[in-house]
Amino acid sequence: MAGIAWEVKTLLRASDHLGRWGGEECIVLASNTDLAEAEKLAERLCRHINELELETVARISVSIGVTEWKLVI
Repeated sequence: MAGIAWEVKTLLRASDHLGRWGGEECIVLASNTDLAEAEKLAERLCRHINELELETVARISVSIGVTEWKLVI
């Protein structure tokens, strides 16, 4: 999984954060990103991961959910 995490990180901005969320789940926190931009990022990540050729398994696929959170004061 470390290889996949590295691949994901190559597509993120310096201000984005990748972390583990539960067992096999991961989370990307993309600050200052609206819902449309987040959807584009999710599509890019899915496409990139689906195209990877891995040594231990030929290919994998992922599903990504997107949500937007705004702090209202």
